[in-house]
Amino acid sequence: MRTWLVGLVGIIGLSFTVSAAAQVGQNRPGGRIIQRLNRALDLTPQQETQLRDLLSRQQSQIQPLADQVRSKAGTLRILMQQSNPDPTAVGRATLELKTLRAQVKELRGRLLTELKAILRQDQIDKLDRLKGQRLPGILRRGPKGQ
Repeated sequence: MRTWLVGLVGIIGLSFTVSAAAQVGQNRPGGRIIQRLNRALDLTPQQETQLRDLLSRQQSQIQPLADQVRSKAGTLRILMQQSNPDPTAVGRATLELKTLRAQVKELRGRLLTELKAILRQDQIDKLDRLKGQRLPGILRRGPKGQ
């Protein structure tokens, strides 16, 4: 169940961050994700609005971290491609990247908690029952071991 929930939060957080702006015909924050959750959970208009606001807040918080993760991963990649990498610099970059990823994970965890606060109990139950099922665009496997 934890793997599925982490996957859902990841899809909501990162899919919104990376692709929501590029989705054709979806000018509102999280439009496609909200449509998919609506089909799966039968959201009310009020829940859709709350979810849109939640995704907008999440995007504004996670985007700077995602940018830092990309930058730090690029730095680490460059360090590792050197003929004689500096172990101290590699270690420092690795730890900084780990810290940033932990911050992103924490934000995703809060997103799930806030998402469940928006849903009715029957919707939460349905969300929990969907564990392991693949609903295109909503549910994907999370990182191994989660």
